[in-house]
Amino acid sequence: MATGEDVWDLLPEGEQKSVWDETERKFWVKIRSNKDGENKMIEKDFQLPINEVRLKLSNLTWQRSQLKESQFR
Repeated sequence: MATGEDVWDLLPEGEQKSVWDETERKFWVKIRSNKDGENKMIEKDFQLPINEVRLKLSNLTWQRSQLKESQFR
């Protein structure tokens, strides 16, 4: 039974290059896809606390304006 290396050696040089290029292209597409997924998760995990801080800041700003208004009266 032929091994992968035997089959590879039987391919013409041009076909070897074509197979190699396609394999490498698929590899990088998969790597980029995985990294994009990881980056989206990291971004999501980062945005949640930022949004919470923005909400707290908004509430504090509103409370400050209410306090200033009540002090002005």
